[in-house]
Amino acid sequence: MTFKDIVVHQGEDTHAERRLNASLDLAKQFNARLTGVYVLSYPTVPGFVQSELPNEIIEQRYNEIRAGGESRRADFDAAANREDITSEFRLMEGDAADAVAMCGRYSDLLVVGHPDPDHPAMTDGLAEALLLASGRPILVVPYTGDQSQIGRRS
Repeated sequence: MTFKDIVVHQGEDTHAERRLNASLDLAKQFNARLTGVYVLSYPTVPGFVQSELPNEIIEQRYNEIRAGGESRRADFDAAANREDITSEFRLMEGDAADAVAMCGRYSDLLVVGHPDPDHPAMTDGLAEALLLASGRPILVVPYTGDQSQIGRRS
């Protein structure tokens, strides 16, 4: 089986770099295009609380979230350039499962992370949600161990 388009979820969790490295290795091995997807997850603030908060505070938080996504973009682009891989990075808004599934429908493989019980993240159930929503193969990268041999026979 060959992969020409690989999508990797890039989030704010502690293991995003592990997923990126595994997907870079696969993209290089299969000469595939790599797409990084980072979903901006804005906090849901109830209306009665939002009316009491100054707009500057809400806007500042949104800017911080967007800056985190742009920082992840810079890391992704630098890694892809270093490995000489054709790549694209998408900053998206909305539900993580919906956004990654939409991108995944046009790919050959989705790369997501395995939930780490020591470092819970908002996207811990992403693999299960994508299994039903994307219709594509999913590689779940473990949060421990060595992933340098993914896709290779020993």
